[in-house]
Amino acid sequence: MTQGYQQTRADLESHLAKQIAFMKRSAESYDTGFVDEATRLAACLRVLLHDTKNSISLLTQLGEKDRYYWDSRAAIDKGIAPDCDSCFVMVQVADSGARYIPALERGPIPMLMSDFDIWWSGVVFIDGKDQRVTRKELILSVANQDGGAHVDPSLNTKYADLSKNNSFGWSAIEATEKKPLTGVELAAVRQITHEVLKTLDSNYAPVAEPLRGMVVGLMNPSIRGLAMEFRSQEGHIRLHRNSVDRGKIKGG
Repeated sequence: MTQGYQQTRADLESHLAKQIAFMKRSAESYDTGFVDEATRLAACLRVLLHDTKNSISLLTQLGEKDRYYWDSRAAIDKGIAPDCDSCFVMVQVADSGARYIPALERGPIPMLMSDFDIWWSGVVFIDGKDQRVTRKELILSVANQDGGAHVDPSLNTKYADLSKNNSFGWSAIEATEKKPLTGVELAAVRQITHEVLKTLDSNYAPVAEPLRGMVVGLMNPSIRGLAMEFRSQEGHIRLHRNSVDRGKIKGG
């Protein structure tokens, strides 16, 4: 069989520049309210980072994947704050309501650096069922199953619990209406994108809006039924973390 065109180093570097540009544009769109851009970010991250027997990631082809990565979650892996289940994303409660937001570099614990294997396989969530979710699991679930590059008829259980069944456990109560917070997986993809862009481009600095209202950045998975209240001239919002028993989610 005649071998096809072999992409040159210059070709691959051009592809890398395009992927970085794609991520910056989608990240900016996410930051201005288009949170579904996270699915496109997951597809870009898969192109850059995921190696299989039949597919070689772009950074591997360039010989640039084996490096140290900025790591928002190194605090847990390195034992600085081992009891916290997330300073990776935060919950913000303001007049406009409650939502998950990526920490970027606004969290209480500074980013450290980890080698690729520790970073890619590092836990980014411990949910209310004590399930641990890694960067690799999250990015591949969003990219391969939930719209990044493909839509599967079913989702793996751990990712479905996180993205569809509120296994992270937070709800907002306004007046008498209780609504589970959604989009924690999308905020996490945005945070992973921040880490990768900061790793690949030392000048990367997103324009992050100032934090307003009440922001929860450190949450201990052993605390069940945690509740906080935000009051303003518009009224008040109660933020509540559901109790979760092993395989069953209550009040989601």
